[in-house]
Amino acid sequence: MPKLAMQTAEGVTLELDLAGAGSRFAAGLIDGMLILTITLGFLVLAILLGGVDVTGFSNFVLGLVGMGNILFLVAYNVVFPIVWDGQTPGKRVMGLRIVSAEGHPATRMQMLVRGLLWIVDVLVLVPISIGVLLIAVTEKRQRLGDIVAGTLVAREAPLGVASEPWPRESWTGLVQRHLALGPAVLEQLDGEDLAFLREVITRRGIEEFKRRPLLRRVAKHYLDRLGLEQAADPRTVLKELYLFLREQRGVLQQPSAGS
Repeated sequence: MPKLAMQTAEGVTLELDLAGAGSRFAAGLIDGMLILTITLGFLVLAILLGGVDVTGFSNFVLGLVGMGNILFLVAYNVVFPIVWDGQTPGKRVMGLRIVSAEGHPATRMQMLVRGLLWIVDVLVLVPISIGVLLIAVTEKRQRLGDIVAGTLVAREAPLGVASEPWPRESWTGLVQRHLALGPAVLEQLDGEDLAFLREVITRRGIEEFKRRPLLRRVAKHYLDRLGLEQAADPRTVLKELYLFLREQRGVLQQPSAGS
């Protein structure tokens, strides 16, 4: 399986398992079957309506179904990744997820841009679809939408790899809070951010002189992204943000056996 090794400014190497053409094709096939089923359902409904309609309105509905197919396809590839933290149904089945090219969780804007360019990746043939061609020849297995949006598709890490930090603590139970966290902040974060923060916080085998600047960099990334005031201690920032996100999403990952 192809891997992408990313060297941070602190000298720490983060690895992502890039999704290959086979797994992405399988995910696309699952999505395609689901899309086809929904589209055929609307088409059959319009035809059945035409059998009993004497006003001609069913012809208008049938025309809308035909014209709306492309819009539906684009919406499918935009809405699902945004709502499902970088996954479509096909990607979820295959254990794949859209992330930023830097390894951070992809933003909603990145997934929007990527989804809008799906139609170009699929329908532009040279002689095969440009999306398939680019996935095959680019180092990071990116289609055009990935390149423009600054994203890539990676395989999810197995569950239970990282132990759960602070399992008996909660954000509401903190004696002192340093960040102004609330619904507006929660809308900008998702399950992928939770997984990324867990990975950074629980990462082992990093020398302390490398861990400190890494935590500082990640804390700054989220403070800038969320428009929050800078805090002095990055560990405090990441702990508070992690506990808040875990509590609001109602997620508590149990440590794997033997950990």
